[in-house]
Amino acid sequence: MNLNYLKYSDERNKRFSIKTEILLKGREKIVRKQAVFPEGQEHIDNMYYTQIQLKKYYPEVEICSAKKNGNSIEFEFIEGDMLYDKYRDAVKSNDISAYEALLKYHYNIICGSEQNKCNFETSEKFKEWFGEDSDYKNLEGLEYSNFDAIATNIIIRKDNPVFIDYEWVMNFTMPKELVVYHCIKDGYLHNPDFERFYSFQKVLILFEFKTKEEVLEKSYKHFFNYVITNEDGKSYIKNKYQCLKTARPVSEILKEWEKCAEEWKKAVEANQELDKRLKYVNTEWEKCAEEWKKAVEANQELDKRLKYVNTEWEKCAEEWKKAVEANQELDSQLKYSNEENQRLNMIINEMSTELDEIKNSKAWRLINKIKKIKP
Repeated sequence: MNLNYLKYSDERNKRFSIKTEILLKGREKIVRKQAVFPEGQEHIDNMYYTQIQLKKYYPEVEICSAKKNGNSIEFEFIEGDMLYDKYRDAVKSNDISAYEALLKYHYNIICGSEQNKCNFETSEKFKEWFGEDSDYKNLEGLEYSNFDAIATNIIIRKDNPVFIDYEWVMNFTMPKELVVYHCIKDGYLHNPDFERFYSFQKVLILFEFKTKEEVLEKSYKHFFNYVITNEDGKSYIKNKYQCLKTARPVSEILKEWEKCAEEWKKAVEANQELDKRLKYVNTEWEKCAEEWKKAVEANQELDKRLKYVNTEWEKCAEEWKKAVEANQELDSQLKYSNEENQRLNMIINEMSTELDEIKNSKAWRLINKIKKIKP
């Protein structure tokens, strides 16, 4: 046989910890349950034996047959429509009348036959499982009750309801309202849409409950603690709850996530805007870089030209220096020439003066007279 499904319910008291498997044998499916600890074998055996009593008190309901296989029990795998799904369909269809019809149908299944009805009588067994009993005195009861007749454990096959699981069957009288409360409330615990569509308070009104809801809830919590707590007072699920009790509600986390998502959206938009600006800056930078490149090239060209100009200027300066020196030499020569000219002029002037003096002298006149005398 091939394993198709596996579930461990081992967070409970060892007496109630079980392993559930769905096995494939060819095309046939088999549900197998067995105890996780030796202390749980009695609980497994009780499931096998209670099917006989269930048939007696719930004649209108098919009981999924169970057979023993060593220390385990094997159940027939029932195909059909889950009552829980019918509830959901009514909610989706917004059909209140259909939903109320399912509630009444479920109520009748939970209560069983007429012979199952009685007046509640307390017992040590009831107190052991459910605690305080004073609020249930003189109320209607059930002789034998399937406390596990929740909507997910009822399959409609060919218009007939079938109990596919009956792990929690109470073989002592139970307050009818407590059994109904648990079996119907379970669907509300697993699907918040039920409460929004048809509040559980309306369920209590519909069936004219006489017991206060807080009393029923207290009894259920006692049952739950009885199942999960070992005789030494230790409980795995309680320890787990202590670790998780500080966990925040999903709705609160979702709200913060929405805020985070909004901030993220803004950050993305800001980043996109920044990206655009960066692209613009990069484009401008590329332009600037190109202009800078051209400027560098122009500067290099200018530098070459300046070097050439400097060289030419140095040549020119050298020539100018030579010209200055030549001019200075020429100036010196001119100065010397002027001085010589002045000196010669002075000599000439002196000579001219002397000549004039000679011409005006008596000797000169005498000589000229002599020259005029012809021989």
